[in-house]
Amino acid sequence: ALDLEMIRWSAKLGALEALERGTTAIVDHHASPKAIEGSLAVIADACREVGARIATCYEVTDRHGLEGAKAGLAENERHLKSLDLQGPRYVGAHACFTLSDETLDAVCSLASELDAGVHIHVAEGPEDVEAGRRLESRSRGSWLLAHAVHLGLVDFMAENVAVRAWRSPDELRAGLTSETIKFQDGQDAHK
Repeated sequence: ALDLEMIRWSAKLGALEALERGTTAIVDHHASPKAIEGSLAVIADACREVGARIATCYEVTDRHGLEGAKAGLAENERHLKSLDLQGPRYVGAHACFTLSDETLDAVCSLASELDAGVHIHVAEGPEDVEAGRRLESRSRGSWLLAHAVHLGLVDFMAENVAVRAWRSPDELRAGLTSETIKFQDGQDAHK
C-alpha cells in the first residue's frame, strides 16, 4: 500500500514522463486506501512542482467499508474546496458494482453541491452490466466516464455523454473544444 511519500514520488514520476511525451495536462483518478487524507494535495503539489497541470479526484468505493467510502468523499470535498480551479473538477467514483446506492447518491450529491463532475469507471466488464441503469437518472454532461470498454451496456445514457476532442495542445490549454462528439441512440460517436 502506498503512503503519502510514495504517492508524491509516483505522481511526480508520472507527471515527468507525461511531460517528456508532450502531455501537459493530466486527468487522474487516484486510490490509496491506506493513505486517503491529503493524497490529492500531495498529487497536485507534485505535478505543479514539475510543471504539469492536473485534474485529480479520489476513487470513492465501498470495497474498503463504509469508513473508507466516507474518507474518500471527505478527501474529494477537501480537495475541491481548497482549489481555485479554472479547469475540470471531479468527484471520483470506482465502478458502480463497487458502490451501494447510498454511496453513489453521496458522490452525486457532493458533485452537485460543489459544482463538479463525476469521474467514474463505467462498463469495464460484464460485472458492471447494471451501470447504465444505475447511472441513467444521475449522470450529467459534466461527468467523465472512464474505461467504458463495454459502452454498449450503457447505451441509454447516450444523451448525457459527450467526448471532447482538441486539435492542438494550444486549444486544450485555452479550454477550447474543436468538436464535441455525442453518443446518440446507442450508436458509435458522431461528429
